[in-house]
Amino acid sequence: MDREVLFGKTLEELRRKAALQGGFIDKNDILDALKPLELDEEKTGMVFDYLKGRGIRWEIELASSGISASEISDEGGVTLSDTEAVLSEFALDETDTDYLRMYLDELEELKDYTDGEKRAFTISAMAGDKNAQNMLVECYLKDIAQMARIYTGQGVYLEDLIGEGNAALCRGVGILDSQEKPEDCEGFLMKLAMDSMEELIGEAATEDSTSDKILKKTNSVYDKAMELAESLERKVTVKEVAEFAGISEKSVREAMEISGYRIEVIEDDRAQ
Repeated sequence: MDREVLFGKTLEELRRKAALQGGFIDKNDILDALKPLELDEEKTGMVFDYLKGRGIRWEIELASSGISASEISDEGGVTLSDTEAVLSEFALDETDTDYLRMYLDELEELKDYTDGEKRAFTISAMAGDKNAQNMLVECYLKDIAQMARIYTGQGVYLEDLIGEGNAALCRGVGILDSQEKPEDCEGFLMKLAMDSMEELIGEAATEDSTSDKILKKTNSVYDKAMELAESLERKVTVKEVAEFAGISEKSVREAMEISGYRIEVIEDDRAQ
């Protein structure tokens, strides 16, 4: 596997693990995940800085981990420029940063509940108490925001990730009777939120892929139409372009429609 691809996958795995654990991850788990990449101390530090910037926390900072360049070889590893490029793909942009700041400021107005109160809300929510379910949603709003921050940089706005996570949370508190013990409920709710965010990201990636295919198809029809029009020194018909490009007339018309009928060298037959 290409080292840059492996690096990206490793970051994804660390983010997913941290998301499932409320934004926390064991420092040794991070170092173990990075070992196959053979990063030196500087690049390993960049990864820890990146994780910290995503709001992911661990008990012991890198500076006290005892890691050294001699223990983690740089030979054959991911280059510094590769590391910077991959990490930059996951950076919070200005829009997300502003929204996160504003949203967290709003959440600061909410009451902080103790673990005991959360447990009481959970037990009542499992029994179907609607008020307790609403209070439990309030308890976990900050956790959803933290999780959404971890998932940014993948083609979906932070606001949409938070919204999707909150919607999953609201659904989840209503079906807590499916859990055997109160201790299982937090993990259940976080898993629902995480799965919903990942599904949203997957849908966005599919839409982007579909859009790319449509754009390529439209551009191909345009290129063929231009080539044929230049050859015949006149405008061309849908039928002529279809035959020249080896595609159906329907495909040509779809490309014309997608372009807003701006492929001027093709005669517009909408009124025919």
